[in-house]
Amino acid sequence: MVIERAGLSVLAVANADDAIVVLAGNDPVSVLFTDVDMPGSMNGIDLAHRVSCNHPTIRVIVASGRSSVDVAELPAGAEFFRKPYDIHCLTRALYGTAQV
Repeated sequence: MVIERAGLSVLAVANADDAIVVLAGNDPVSVLFTDVDMPGSMNGIDLAHRVSCNHPTIRVIVASGRSSVDVAELPAGAEFFRKPYDIHCLTRALYGTAQV
């Protein structure tokens, strides 16, 4: 997985509802990386807004290979990557070293 190769630990979940449960727990999370299209009660953009509101220190990255996203739809500070994405740009975004 690209994120693990970047040297980060991954807490993988099946849907946005599971992500909310993980974020409510004690595991430290520094980045949310979500797809726009996912199963569950909310899509990745809805999840991004909820996380940005409830956990403002978590960086938010949203990706999609099918959906076109207007950056204005994302919460402030969130980044969007269209698949396939440039691995170097994604790695910089994961570490918070550059806006892409």
